[in-house]
Amino acid sequence: MVIPDPKASRRHARLESRRDKFVLIDQSVNGTYVHIGDEPIVLLHEELILYAHGSMSFGHRPDTTGAAIVEFACR
Repeated sequence: MVIPDPKASRRHARLESRRDKFVLIDQSVNGTYVHIGDEPIVLLHEELILYAHGSMSFGHRPDTTGAAIVEFACR
C-alpha cells in the first residue's frame, strides 16, 4: 500500500498474518502511531498485535494537519 505522506518511508511498516492474528511491524525512521480505543501507541522498530479497531498514521501523530490515516478493524 502506498501512503501519500512525506514522513512515511518507502518500506515504513509490514502487516503479517500469524496464525489467527495480524501483526504490525514498524521498520521506519519516524515511527508508526497506532490508536486502539483511547490508547495511543508509538512503534519504532517494534511489533504490535492489532486487535479490535483503530487507526494508524505514519511518521507523525494522527492529529497533525495532512497526516495520512489508515483505519482497521479486526474481527
